[in-house]
Amino acid sequence: MDNIFIPQAEIDRQIEIAHSLRSETKGKKACVITFGCQQNENDSERIAGALMLCGYEMTEDPDEAQIIIINTCAIREHAEIRALSEAGQFKGRKERDRSIKIGLCGC
Repeated sequence: MDNIFIPQAEIDRQIEIAHSLRSETKGKKACVITFGCQQNENDSERIAGALMLCGYEMTEDPDEAQIIIINTCAIREHAEIRALSEAGQFKGRKERDRSIKIGLCGC
């Protein structure tokens, strides 16, 4: 995996898809919450970059966001427990507004 190569045509295709979503995401906000290690912090920055490429405005306040991504480390038990607890806190909001998107990811 040291020499993974993604052809420029594929990168261009993915950027085009991201740009095509901008009309749907205009005025919408996204929040990325990170628990875990430095790699999770790095991954969260990449996730935020992808969301911005799709047209989302980033916010630190999950109550403002239409999409919430929780990124955690499954190796560090404390981080995983905190992430699951955080996800559970959004249950009521999701029940009130089904359009809210909540994602949980990590290593």
